[in-house]
Parts: sequence; structure tokens; C-alpha cells
Amino acid sequence: FLDHMSQNKPVDGVQIQTVHNQTKYGEKGLVLKPKAIWKLADLKGEIIEVYNKSNQPIALSKEWFIDNQVAGLKFSQNTLMPKTSGFVYRVYGAVNG
Repeated sequence: FLDHMSQNKPVDGVQIQTVHNQTKYGEKGLVLKPKAIWKLADLKGEIIEVYNKSNQPIALSKEWFIDNQVAGLKFSQNTLMPKTSGFVYRVYGAVNG
């Protein structure tokens, strides 16, 4: 599921909802912009654009994006250079609704 999300290749039966205007702020001043929610059976996936607004490279840490409900996580790149964006792909299992 994570690979399909990161390649933007939906599998049969997946429902995709585009997310707008939900900017949040994360660790080290990262700007987090949820872009899409993927739902398939009991799986829910989030695609989050991550922007490094600082003047220093930031190595992304899985701990910043994982809680006890996260079943899988993938970064488009492990380090964001200054003033660049990447993506975080996060999957939750056994989701209802």
C-alpha cells in the first residue's frame, strides 16, 4: 500500500480524498500539508507534503510521524535540504469509517 501511494498508483478499490488547507507545523519548524487520504478496506493512508522552511538541512525522523496506530511509514527522501519539500506516506491499519 505504501509503495502504491508513493508512486501515485492506486490499487483496485481504493478511495482517494484530496485534502486542502490543513497546514500544520511539525518538529524543527517543518511545515506539514496533508495532501490526500487513501482508504482501502481496513487501511487508511495519508500523503503529507513536508516543507523545510529553515536554512539548514533536516534529517527526517520516523519518531516524528509514528504513533501506536501507524502500521507503516515511508519518506520520499530522508533529508530535506533548505527551502525544499518532500513527502511522508503514512498507513494506519484496522480503520473504521
